[in-house]
Amino acid sequence: MLDDFLVYGRENHAMESVLRMQSVTRWHMLETSSNQSLAAHSANVALLAMVISATASIFYFDPSPDVVAAALVHDIAEVFTGDIPSHMKAHLKGLEEVEQVVVHPIFEVEVNANTRALIKLCDMADAVRYIRKHATDATGTAVYESLHTQMNEKLAHFAEVLQWPEHLVVHVSEHLEKYCHECSGAQISPLA
Repeated sequence: MLDDFLVYGRENHAMESVLRMQSVTRWHMLETSSNQSLAAHSANVALLAMVISATASIFYFDPSPDVVAAALVHDIAEVFTGDIPSHMKAHLKGLEEVEQVVVHPIFEVEVNANTRALIKLCDMADAVRYIRKHATDATGTAVYESLHTQMNEKLAHFAEVLQWPEHLVVHVSEHLEKYCHECSGAQISPLA
């Protein structure tokens, strides 16, 4: 099955992933004023996760190199599947199996549950920021509002499940807010 996805053969699987990453366009179903590549998104997520984890007052997250590596490859399967909207993924039978086949083992970075949660939040924050800045129609406004709400809900969920102390929740939420809204003062509410 893997051979169906590869152009350069199994011996170049990992390199082909790297070569394709800059060509995958995100948000292809929305009108935007700019295109965002998978590579740009992954770099944004990695740097944001690094800043948040490195500035947390205690060691809840993995060391920075591991945080960055895991964040850089969090969407690596998309170099072969393309950007599939999150709400559609649950309805696509066999997608998880395909993703497992197309991700080269070199890109499987093990991190703790706190780091995985942080990367997911940073992934959502990059989506919120990108859509806020670049969506050009009413659909984009609806997507922005939905993503913003989902991000807040995810933050509350992770904080509860992973038992994050309030100071960590505030730290993460303040950084997400600054990133999403460029220090404009808009609030991503910490847990109430």
